[in-house]
Formats: sequence, structure tokens, C-alpha cells
Amino acid sequence: MTNTIEEQLMQLNQFYKENEEIYHGLATYFGLSDSSLWLLYSLHEATVPYTQAEICSTWSISKQTIHSALKGLETGGYIQMEYSIQNRKSKQIILTSAGKILVQKTVGRIVEAEKLALCGLSDDERILLVSLSQRHLECLKREMKQITESDILSDDL
Repeated sequence: MTNTIEEQLMQLNQFYKENEEIYHGLATYFGLSDSSLWLLYSLHEATVPYTQAEICSTWSISKQTIHSALKGLETGGYIQMEYSIQNRKSKQIILTSAGKILVQKTVGRIVEAEKLALCGLSDDERILLVSLSQRHLECLKREMKQITESDILSDDL
């Protein structure tokens, strides 16, 4: 067990990097880019069609990164871009039949493994994990915002 804030920070950052590496390894294993994997993941979990902007916002991925993933998946015949009836300015991302099969063979397996991993925790532990993760993220955002706001006011950089 680590005691100092520095040791805890180092351990948390190592956990985060290892977590990223797990998903990167899965993307590579399935022959996908990381952004394509997360795009397919978001489509797997969606109850209604997403637009590019919604995916960018929900998953904190840049527009350029998602655009590249969309083009690759569209070229591969896994998705189609269709105008929404409600909003003709933005296109919805729709999985094709081949895309649905790809999602089941890739993201579907990942989601099931994630669920099994969470089942290794008790109900109370899962609730606590989500709650503490959300709280930590809020604190991190607040502190990082302080950096960017103070740097705007400073000519030192």
C-alpha cells in the first residue's frame, strides 16, 4: 500500500496507462485503430444513432480523429452516413450489416469481458468505484483548468 500522495499519483497513472494499453492491444488484435474501436464501442452502446459531434463530445475524442475513423469504417463497408430527418445539417452514423457483425465480433466480446471484470467486485465496490472515479475526474478537471486559465494570464510561456 502506498502512503504518500506522490506514490499514489504514480500508481494511479500507471493503472491508467495499463488500462489504455489493454484497449490499444485489443484494437490491434482486431485490426482496428484505437479511434475506430472507440467509435464502434459507442455505436454498440447507443440506443439511437449518433452524429460525429455527439461521439466527439461523449467520448472526448477530437473531430479529426473521429473523422479519420469514420472514413476508414465507411470505406470498409461497416458504417453509412445518413442525414437525420430532424436535422439535415448533420449526418447520423449507421452500422451496416457487416458493421453489426464486426461490432459483435469485437466490441461485443470486449463489453462482455468488461462486465465479467466488474462482476469481480461487489455491488458496493462497483458503486464506490464509479463514484470515486467521477469525483476524481471532476477534481482533475478543476485543477487542470486552473493551469490553463493561469497560463492565459501569464506571458511567461
